[in-house]
Amino acid sequence: MASKGKKKKRNTLVFLFICILVFAGGYSLLSVYGSKNEEDEEEQTEEIELLSIEEDSISSIEFENSFCSMKLLNRGEEWFWEKDKKFPLNQEYANDMAEIISNLKAIRKIVEDPDDMEQFGLKDPAITISFQGASEENKLYLGDESPSSDNGYYCRLNDDNTIYEVDASVFTSFNYSNHQMMVLEDTPEITTTQITKLKIKNPKEFDFTAVNKAIGDSSSWSIKDSYSQPVVGDESEISTFLGSYGSLSYKEAVEYNCKDFASYGLEEKKPTTAFIQLDYYELVDVENDKDKEEDKETEKEETKQKRIDHQANIVIGNQNEDGDYFVRINDSSYVYLMDEESVDKLLPDKAYLYVEKTISRISVDNMTKMTFTVDGKDYIITRKEKTTVNDDGEEETQTDHFFNNKTMDTSAFNALTVSWSTLETAQELTKKEKKQVEKEEETIVLSVDIEGTGIHQNVQFLAFNKSYYAVKDGEDMFFLADKRDVDAFIQKLKDQEEE
Repeated sequence: MASKGKKKKRNTLVFLFICILVFAGGYSLLSVYGSKNEEDEEEQTEEIELLSIEEDSISSIEFENSFCSMKLLNRGEEWFWEKDKKFPLNQEYANDMAEIISNLKAIRKIVEDPDDMEQFGLKDPAITISFQGASEENKLYLGDESPSSDNGYYCRLNDDNTIYEVDASVFTSFNYSNHQMMVLEDTPEITTTQITKLKIKNPKEFDFTAVNKAIGDSSSWSIKDSYSQPVVGDESEISTFLGSYGSLSYKEAVEYNCKDFASYGLEEKKPTTAFIQLDYYELVDVENDKDKEEDKETEKEETKQKRIDHQANIVIGNQNEDGDYFVRINDSSYVYLMDEESVDKLLPDKAYLYVEKTISRISVDNMTKMTFTVDGKDYIITRKEKTTVNDDGEEETQTDHFFNNKTMDTSAFNALTVSWSTLETAQELTKKEKKQVEKEEETIVLSVDIEGTGIHQNVQFLAFNKSYYAVKDGEDMFFLADKRDVDAFIQKLKDQEEE
């Protein structure tokens, strides 16, 4: 029995030893194979030089793609279009083309002498590039995009039938239209917080004007043209809207020396879409001699700023078949394309979006007398301040509140005035609705007369329907207020009287 146990144990050891040898051999083979694969991959990913010539020796570049055919000629340090020497050619694009073809490299070799060029898109190449060096002309043909992870493009050079893959940047650098090869003018540099007026003439929709009468650092916007009298603008909404004017950009240029703007719908007096006038200013640093002398004495640098006013005129014309708009800025002879989304951001959807919804225009701290009239009965709230001198000789301001000539505690005053100050309009009256209210006999539900320091406001709430009251602010009415909110405020007035 002992002999059999030893034999079984010896067989097990032999089996384990054989397993170790097999594992070690397999690991060795895998290591060699892996190392070989890494070498092959490294060899495969190493760039292949297709052409190397002096960049300065390239005197012409001609490319043909699905958009256009252009031949560029070099005159010293500048490129120009053979067909139109005055064409404002984008020199950066032209120099990039010259740099690429002067040191042309492939990512990898694909195949030599393929049976069918069509499978690589090279029977009828997407782009054909001809370029003249110091002594010879070369041609590069670019075909389909490669399915490889590098997302390159198939190519062949001159009469060589070897197919290579080149980086995608080679393709994109020669895939411009003649419009895209045109250098663009700079757009106006506009800081949106320094816009003082925006006037839009929109023949298809409505005219819109927003004016900022700023006092110091405070903005005070009003909306005009859309209503028969100016209305207070919503500073936050207007600022957000104006943000689009601080990032104007073109898609591309269409013409650089246009003689017929009417064909694009770009006549200033008869624009197809809109004529926009934008007033803004910039602050520039100035330093006079007096400042320099003072700086020497105090060893402090003091920079003063000067305001320079500007005006930008933007004409938006027809749309092309892709939905882009033709655009002209100021007196430029250029015609540009701007995408539909960008243009939509420059035009207001409707004026009401930019109107201050809060009905009260007088702050609580500035109110001196508020008269609310309901069903012929007046509810009068007054606020009086008096200055006294305390025992230390310091002046103190005491504020007293009254409701119908009876003393009113501060908390009750705050509750009523806050309730009034937070009433808002809910929507805009249509022209048809406005005529309806004007035609019928006015039923005044609530009349409000507010006096403040140097300011006065009169508002009336007129019966309209089951859900809204028409709001008449001053001489005209444009908006509706939620009936529930106004009724709740009226009830607070009545409750206060009973206290």
